[in-house]
Amino acid sequence: LSSAFDRMLDNLKTVTASRDELSSEIERRTQTEEALRESEGRFRGLFEQAAVGVAEIVMVTGQFFTVNRRLCELVGRTEKEMLATTFQAITHPEDLDLHKEKTALLLAGKIGHYNLEKRYLRKDGESVWVNIEVSPLWKPGQKPGRNMIVVEDITERKRIAAEMREMSLRDLLTDLYNRRGFITLAEQQIRAADRTRRAMLLTFIDCDGLKWINDTLGHEEGDKALIDTANVLRQTFRESDIIARLGGDEFAVLSIDAADMNPEDFPKRLQQNIDAGNTKEARPYKLAMSWGMAVYDPGFPLSLDELMSSADERMYAQKKAKPNRRI
Repeated sequence: LSSAFDRMLDNLKTVTASRDELSSEIERRTQTEEALRESEGRFRGLFEQAAVGVAEIVMVTGQFFTVNRRLCELVGRTEKEMLATTFQAITHPEDLDLHKEKTALLLAGKIGHYNLEKRYLRKDGESVWVNIEVSPLWKPGQKPGRNMIVVEDITERKRIAAEMREMSLRDLLTDLYNRRGFITLAEQQIRAADRTRRAMLLTFIDCDGLKWINDTLGHEEGDKALIDTANVLRQTFRESDIIARLGGDEFAVLSIDAADMNPEDFPKRLQQNIDAGNTKEARPYKLAMSWGMAVYDPGFPLSLDELMSSADERMYAQKKAKPNRRI
C-alpha cells in the first residue's frame, strides 16, 4: 500500500511539473507572440510612414506583394491598384530592359543587391524619375521569392541636372546654342543623316562690322547687335534647325532636313528679315550679315570640321567681296 501511495505521489509530482512546464511554455509563447506583434507593428509604422517608396515584389512575375503609402502617392495609384499590377506595367517602355543584366547577376549570386535609375509612369500618364534599390528576400541557392525595393523620387534632381547641362550648351547673351552645344548636336545629326541618307545644309553667318560697333559705340551696343542677329536667324530658320553662336561675331545654323529647302530662297528671306529689322529698329548703324553655305551629302560624307571649313570659306568670300565693309 505504501509503495502504491508513493507511486501515486510521484505521478502527481510529474503531472504537476509537466503542468508547470506547459504553463511556462504557454507564457513564453504568449510573450514571444506579443513581441512579434509589437515588432511587426513598429515595422508596419516605419513602412507606412517612410519618406521613400517601399514595396515587396514577386520576382518571377513582377507582381506587387506589399506597397507603402509613399509609393502609391508617387505613381498616383491606390494600394488596391498597385497590388493588382506589376512593376513592368508602371515602368516607362524605354526603361524596361534596364533590369535584365543586374537581375541575371542577382540570380547567379554575384551581387547581393543593385541600384538603378529609371522612369515610372503615373496613372495620369506623366513620368517620374526614380532611383530604386533592389534587395532579395531570399538567399542564393534558394528558389527566387520576393524582392524588397526602396524607391526614391529623383525627378527634381534630374530636372536641375538637365538645366545645368542645357546651360553649359547655351550662349548666355543670345540664348542660342554655344560652340560646344552646336558641335555636340551637329555630330549627332551627322550620324543620323548617314543612317537615313538625309542631306543637311550648314550655314555660317557673320555679324558684319561688330568690331567697329564695339570700338565706336561701345560693347553694350555690340551686344545688342549680336542679340538682334540671333533674333533675325530665329525668324529666318525653322524651329527644328540648330542655331548657334560659335563665338564673337560668328553664327552657324544646321538645317536638319535640306531635301525640301531651296538654297536660293534662303538669302532672299534672310536679307528681307535684316531689312525689316533695320526699318523697325532705330539704330546708329545698319545691321548687316555675311553668309556661306555648305551641303552635307551622305553619299559623299565629310567630317564636321571639313563641313564647317567649307561653309566658313564661302562666308568670308562673300564678306570680302562687299564694298566699304567694316571688319
